[in-house]
Amino acid sequence: MEQNQVKRLINPTKIKILYLAAKFCFNMIACMEMYYIAAYTTDIAFIPVVMTFIPLTIPNIVDFLQSFVNGIIIEKMPHPLGKYTFWMGLGPIFASICYSIVYFRFANDMTCAVVMCVMIIVAHFFWNIAEITHTSVPSIFTDDQKERSTLSMLQNSGTTWSSFLFGLIAMPIITAVSAKTGAVNNAPGSTVMISGYTVMTIIAGIMYIIGYGLLAVNIRGMEKREEELVKAAEVRRAAKEGGSGKLKGKDMLKSFFQNPPLIILTVYQFCTWIVAFVPMGFQYYFFNCSLGALAMMSVFISATSLAGMFGMLMFPIYQKLFKGSKKRMMLTLSIIGLAWSYIFYIFRFPIMVYLVVSILQRLFLSAGGFNVLAMYSDTATYAQWKTGADSRAFVMSTYTIPLKLALLIRGVITAAILVGINYDATKDPSYYADTFWNVYILMPAIVSTIGWVVMLIGYRLKEDQVTQMALEIEQRANE
Repeated sequence: MEQNQVKRLINPTKIKILYLAAKFCFNMIACMEMYYIAAYTTDIAFIPVVMTFIPLTIPNIVDFLQSFVNGIIIEKMPHPLGKYTFWMGLGPIFASICYSIVYFRFANDMTCAVVMCVMIIVAHFFWNIAEITHTSVPSIFTDDQKERSTLSMLQNSGTTWSSFLFGLIAMPIITAVSAKTGAVNNAPGSTVMISGYTVMTIIAGIMYIIGYGLLAVNIRGMEKREEELVKAAEVRRAAKEGGSGKLKGKDMLKSFFQNPPLIILTVYQFCTWIVAFVPMGFQYYFFNCSLGALAMMSVFISATSLAGMFGMLMFPIYQKLFKGSKKRMMLTLSIIGLAWSYIFYIFRFPIMVYLVVSILQRLFLSAGGFNVLAMYSDTATYAQWKTGADSRAFVMSTYTIPLKLALLIRGVITAAILVGINYDATKDPSYYADTFWNVYILMPAIVSTIGWVVMLIGYRLKEDQVTQMALEIEQRANE
């Protein structure tokens, strides 16, 4: 690479398409957990509510603890291929097999809860690391600001498009298969092992394996280039400081704790994930108990996802409007959506008003969230520039820390509320209407407000600074 030349993707169009496809496929299996794991536990498997903390909370505790070492596992564990190619290809295979077992209903309640718990933990171990390799692509393989922003946008688009398809096909498949196996309208004590949830998870898992596998094969050329650059940097560092020149644990810690933009972004993302995950976990109950319109849940998922698909078309328009400032775009668009949340909570509009406004919100405001991954890539560049150590993979792995903490909090909240209200699937759903209204609307709005203020005050890293840092890093490499 020539001096002062910014590193860019190889075969960028192909990589961008496969990057989008990989996220699309992963999100299909992730949706099974986000939307249905709690509902399956209480309303299909009929696991006693006092046992729900086993599959809903324990895996999230393990997940959160693992998030601190994911980057170290990627960096230090031996692998026959490049570390990104290896984990991106291997992770989805094991994750899909284990996660499919989660939706098998075993006869004994405790056995079923424990098997769900163990299989979720193992599945998450593999898909967490595979997901980190996916989110690392913008930071590791390109320093170009436009390519980073595009990949960040494509990652979010993959999630949105996948959610649209999931909303269309998931419940029809689940219902049709469950009717065949006798798992429809299960009663407490039912021992029907295979339901539509099982089959839908298997289908999503196959898609996940294919999507990530194709991307893994096609990033190998870029990974070889990166390996050569890393080896050269290690040789220079060894000559300067002694030792092997390889990344040490203290370098990884410095890349986080000496990185104010990353710390602020982590807090903001924690709030963002809480706002996303808590409503997802309670969406089944919100539509069933608070709105009395469970049949509209699939319509809502597909309609808002479709709006988000078209919302990505607004991304380049907003980029020009906000002159490439990721922070200003994000904060301006999110404050409008935040205002709507408070208005809806106060006035409790009918479901059709909620649906229409939610569609408009996703259409015109969702583009703000497309910048987050690119901002993480910027903080990885900042860490490398400030510490002199190439800790980008570790920095990108911290993307999962707020995500896993939010999942842990969601699991705790879900189990605590279900136990606290003594939820009973056989009772009149309207009995729980106010509880799920508060959890689904008010709590996320308050948390979102906190995150918005933190980002406004604390995040100071600008795009032109990052570009200059990348050039300085390249200059050091050529000295």
